[in-house]
Amino acid sequence: MLVLAARPKINRMRLTPEAIQTITQAAQARWGDGACVRLFGSRLDDAAKGGDIDLHIIVPAKLDNPLWESAQFAAYLQRQLEGRKVDVRLLEFGQEQTSIDRVALAVGVLISTHATQSLVERTQALL
Repeated sequence: MLVLAARPKINRMRLTPEAIQTITQAAQARWGDGACVRLFGSRLDDAAKGGDIDLHIIVPAKLDNPLWESAQFAAYLQRQLEGRKVDVRLLEFGQEQTSIDRVALAVGVLISTHATQSLVERTQALL
C-alpha cells in the first residue's frame, strides 16, 4: 500500500509566471498540446529555500528514447531559466507508473495550459 505525504500548504508556487510560461511553451513545442506538465517537489513549499525545479510530464505518444529526451529537455530548460537546475520525469501515457510518478500525480500541481482536457481527465482517472 502506497502512503503519500500530505500536500504542502500552497499559497503560491515558487516559480515566476515567466518561468511557468517558458516551461509550458517548451513542452508544447516538443510534445504537442497533449503534454501534461506538473510541478512537484520543494518548489511547492513556500517555506523552503532554493531547490531545483522538479517536473513530471505525461506525453501522449510513445517516445523512442525517454531518458535521452528527458535529459535534453532538462538541459534546454536549464539554459532558458538562467542555469536553474531542472529535473524532468517523462511518463508516456499508459506506461506503468513508478513510485515517483504516483507521488508527482498525487501532490504535483498541473501547470500546463495547453494539455487537452481529455488527457487531463484520463490522467486524473489514473489516481
